[in-house]
Amino acid sequence: MKQKITIIPNQTELEKQFEYVNSLIEQHRSSAIAKVNIEALLANWEVGQYISIQLKSSRWGTKVVSDLADYLKCQNPKRRGFGKRHLYNMVKFYETYSNEGFINIVESLRLPEIVQSSIAQLEDNRKHEEFVQLPIAQLNAALTTMPSVLSVIPFTSHIEIMNRCRTDEERIFYMLYAAHQRLKTEELRRCIVNQTYSSLMDKDKMLSPKMITEYPNTEFILKDKAFIDFLIELKAVDFQPEFIGKMDMYLEALDRDVKRENENPSIGIILCPSADRSMVEYTLSRSLSPTMVTEYQRKLIPQEVMKKSLEEYCSFLKGNQ
Repeated sequence: MKQKITIIPNQTELEKQFEYVNSLIEQHRSSAIAKVNIEALLANWEVGQYISIQLKSSRWGTKVVSDLADYLKCQNPKRRGFGKRHLYNMVKFYETYSNEGFINIVESLRLPEIVQSSIAQLEDNRKHEEFVQLPIAQLNAALTTMPSVLSVIPFTSHIEIMNRCRTDEERIFYMLYAAHQRLKTEELRRCIVNQTYSSLMDKDKMLSPKMITEYPNTEFILKDKAFIDFLIELKAVDFQPEFIGKMDMYLEALDRDVKRENENPSIGIILCPSADRSMVEYTLSRSLSPTMVTEYQRKLIPQEVMKKSLEEYCSFLKGNQ
């Protein structure tokens, strides 16, 4: 009888094999979550659309919406998210993102190229299913398909954006930003309150030449305005040229003694309550380190500049897919 020989992989090979199995699980898990999220959004969109049409046609009043919420609860007491308040959120969801202005901006930014969504596939599958036939054709209104860009974040995040943002450009930015940064709803709320849109989209940032060459996409990564409520004990003065010399020394020490070979050069960020931009420009022009001066003070950015910056941010996302 031949002896069976078992080859045991070394630890490194086993780790790679285990990691492969783990990646398969996470990949399909993420895919399943994405599909569930899309279906939930489609349900909210279509329910909101139907109620909106009924309300605008004067067939329903606010009392009917309350009655609908009660009816849905009786049909399935364990089902959550379909109370009167949530139903009106669905109506707002539909009305906010079905308007012509929003659709035109989405098309001009060519957002479907960024959003990899299976909405179309899900809708095709649903064509073969049987649904209760409603007299929606009698409403004499064309049904609107949900824009695919909405699928990148969950409905709870959409509620935050709808309630806190004033313009369609701002809403689109926070959808893409939340998806790209994988923000939870609480983190998204903080970003909106802290005006990440205006801070991140401002291209007039105070960067050293080394920062620009080492990190060409810094304008869409680092903010030029910081919120430092977590440093209550901060004692700071306005920007001084000698700050750059000290920062260069700190970065050199960090790169020599701490940075690993596979890591990028360290970045220095100097926080100041205010800064004379001319002084900063002169000082940074001679700096040999990737350094940025950041104010924790806000300024208003013109709307046309924000629109242009949003287009550039979308191009940045396309290039990083």
